[in-house]
Amino acid sequence: MSSYLFYLLLGLGAGAAYSLLGLGVVLIYKGSGVINFAHGAIAMWVAYVYAILQSDGAYVFPIPGVPPLTISETGVSMGLSVVIALATAAILGLFLHVAVFRWLRDSPPLAKVVATVGVMLTLQAIAVLQFGSIQVGISEVVPSDAMKLFGLTLPRDRFILTGITIVVGLALGALYKYTRFGLVTLASAENEKGASLLGYSPNRIGAVNWALGSVIAGMAGILLAPIVGLNPVSLIYLVIPALAAALIGRFSSITGTIVAGLVIGMLESEVVKLKTVLSWFPKEDVTRVIPLLAIIGALYFFGDKLPTRASLVEPRLPRSAPPRSPWPLTLGTVLVCLVLVLVLPPPYRLAVILSMIAAIVCLSFVVLTGYLGQISLATMTIAGISGFLVSHLSTSWHVPFPFDGILGALAAAAVGIVISLPALRIRGVALAVVTLALAVTVQDWLFQTPEFVGGATGAEVAGPTLFGIDFSINKGDYPNRWFGIFILVVLAVVVLLVGKLRLHQLGRTMLAVRSNERAAAATGIRITRVKIAAFAVAALLAGIAGALTGYQQGNLSIASFDAFVTIAFLAVAYMGGISNVPGGLIGGLLAAGGLAFVFFQRVFGLPASYVPLIGGVGLVLVVIMQPDGGYEAMKAQASLFRRFFSSKKKSPAPAAARQPVADVAEERFWTEWLPADRVPADRPLLEVRDLSVHYGGVVAVDGLNLEVKPGQLVGLIGPNGAGKTSVVDALSGFTASKGAIRLLGQDLTGRAPQQRAKLGMARTFQTSDVFDDLLVSENVQVSDRRKERKTNRASQEGNILELFDLSGYADRWPSELSNGQRRRLGVARAVCQAPKMLILDEPAAGLDSRESGELGRHLRRIAEAGIGVLLIDHDMDLVFQHCDYVYVLNFGSLLAEGDVDSVRSNELVLEAYLGSMAHEAGQGERPEVTA
Repeated sequence: MSSYLFYLLLGLGAGAAYSLLGLGVVLIYKGSGVINFAHGAIAMWVAYVYAILQSDGAYVFPIPGVPPLTISETGVSMGLSVVIALATAAILGLFLHVAVFRWLRDSPPLAKVVATVGVMLTLQAIAVLQFGSIQVGISEVVPSDAMKLFGLTLPRDRFILTGITIVVGLALGALYKYTRFGLVTLASAENEKGASLLGYSPNRIGAVNWALGSVIAGMAGILLAPIVGLNPVSLIYLVIPALAAALIGRFSSITGTIVAGLVIGMLESEVVKLKTVLSWFPKEDVTRVIPLLAIIGALYFFGDKLPTRASLVEPRLPRSAPPRSPWPLTLGTVLVCLVLVLVLPPPYRLAVILSMIAAIVCLSFVVLTGYLGQISLATMTIAGISGFLVSHLSTSWHVPFPFDGILGALAAAAVGIVISLPALRIRGVALAVVTLALAVTVQDWLFQTPEFVGGATGAEVAGPTLFGIDFSINKGDYPNRWFGIFILVVLAVVVLLVGKLRLHQLGRTMLAVRSNERAAAATGIRITRVKIAAFAVAALLAGIAGALTGYQQGNLSIASFDAFVTIAFLAVAYMGGISNVPGGLIGGLLAAGGLAFVFFQRVFGLPASYVPLIGGVGLVLVVIMQPDGGYEAMKAQASLFRRFFSSKKKSPAPAAARQPVADVAEERFWTEWLPADRVPADRPLLEVRDLSVHYGGVVAVDGLNLEVKPGQLVGLIGPNGAGKTSVVDALSGFTASKGAIRLLGQDLTGRAPQQRAKLGMARTFQTSDVFDDLLVSENVQVSDRRKERKTNRASQEGNILELFDLSGYADRWPSELSNGQRRRLGVARAVCQAPKMLILDEPAAGLDSRESGELGRHLRRIAEAGIGVLLIDHDMDLVFQHCDYVYVLNFGSLLAEGDVDSVRSNELVLEAYLGSMAHEAGQGERPEVTA
């Protein structure tokens, strides 16, 4: 038992460093909203600076192009070295905020992730240029002599490091709790808009926190480097346990982060012990499974409760281009690549082949990140699993080509489905954290298993042979042109597949989920299925790329599938344009070893060692200057070019004013659109009994009874805070409730929003619920769940846009619409579901009196067609002119109900809902609530 305790206490050193790194992550997130994947690289930089100052002059300052600068033969004193190194950390943090991240304050999380990746690649490239990949000696800051504790002999530095971490934590806790700066930082993290309105600058807050976070990262690097070694890789990987500690601390709790870091370090040390005493325990390095499990556990238990920040501008991902036929792009890609493969000399021909394989990897990111909005950093890990499996299939099990590659890709798709499970609960940057941890764990465990990766000699992959024809890359003139044509055929199929996906209903649902998950669920989209499908398709493409890499290399090594290779591919995919197929092809050209890489290297004499540095700096510049990627930049330039040459042409005549749909056509629309199985008018469509909604100790809705019959337009009104939206959320399944909710006699208890939508319930939201990543016409199409009359869908969807005065905007983005038009689009999309029960939450907000009257006419027509409509709105003209029955809520309880006349003159309603209006009307007499 004492040996187990020994290893637990031994892990305190690493755990203290994890805690410090995690604290730096928390501070930077609090101050700027950036989850810093470059945090380990900052720690590495500062550790190198400290090593330089403590050296005898053998090292140079890590700045490319600066002549060697030696210190004295004896070096600088340890205390002064630490102070100087930490000062450079503060300067570096300030520089990163001022030069990079202040410009990305209102950018989407993906842009910030990619920017931190660029910073990480840049710092790592500088370290490699100055020091190479060898281990650098670094003197200890704290003594590591032995001490006795609990009868065990332990290094003293473990406890000193823990003490330093606790002291730093206490100091930070006091700083953020008792100082104006700390309180302003917390306020800004809670609501950046509110802090700005109070006169506090988010940029200044971010700058100071970046400096503090970088100093703490540097402290961790100096303390930990003597334990884990100092090289351009070791400290960078420590960002994973640091992120795990910060996640457990919810990116806000200093105490939680410190405790989590210490526990992770202790458990990792205990895993080392278990390897020596348990015969069945894996002998590979599986210590990094501890941060992975910690991250998964943290995200599972409170992943949906992680703090978010309200920025001044709503961030969005780069927009996916409007749907177009993928055939022209596919044929153009085939023609260009075929000419290049046939004409170019061998070095460039190989670069074209590598670019085509890299393009498939980038297209995997287009599907997962561009279409679905999920950030996964396990893409090349999946590719590696496929590649090594192809090696076994082709050499050990003698599975012939192309079945070995097909099976490898299908296995990758299966792995992608498993990886998708965390995405069912989390998304965005949090998913990037867990997939990076997963990638590193697989790299350290599965990819270190000789039986799987072939040991030191690598994994041999048999060349592709079909019908007795060998078109391996080594056959004939290297690289074999026929091999290049084979890769081109695969790329063409992938381009066509991803392009078709954008046109398909599945692609539209992916973009709908990316845009607004709540609204997507309300339209009946099964979020779980869409996410799993997207992960499977993306993993399939990664698996194809892994198999092709095996055929191209002939002998696979794990270096091709390193966890940070995925990050590099994410970077070039983003630079190309991560939301569009052409962007994926551009990303392939920019990849390491690709055509652009070789061109600059050969034409401009660019040393290969400087390519990572240029790539990292270039990535940061692209994120700042062209956040939508290279493809969007090219489109913008082409648009300017066309506008210049078309400016002298005669302007087209203005479009004719919209003519309302004829009554006969409108009647035909409602007849054809709505389901034939009408509900009997005397049978309740929606029944609500004793509905209650509680948020902790707050009662939002208390014992509500409500009923809507077919063909009935029912109003639900009440003052602000009365509980109306809580009722709507409870009815549609977005919030937990007690009581009975029945639709057509079916109990909806426990049913998810999409299941309720399938049963015939549609709703709109109080805030805008349109899908900004889909065109106006696609917003309607994605909501159409009908199985019958598919051939008539396009005309019917056009008719519904015409009915709601939106036909002239079918090919525009919702962001180009006015607020009133967006409201009408939300109602049109809900009607497109052909519902039996329609719930509208303030659909008239932002509409003028004419638009509100037109909306009321449509709602009346919807009800007359046999649909039950529940209308929540503050527009009394709309409610009292068109509703058949009205319910009035006040403080979550039913205050009154009845027909319009009885509610309009009800004393309690006048007192509670319109009391101020009644007071102003005169002394003694109460007015009716007039419409």
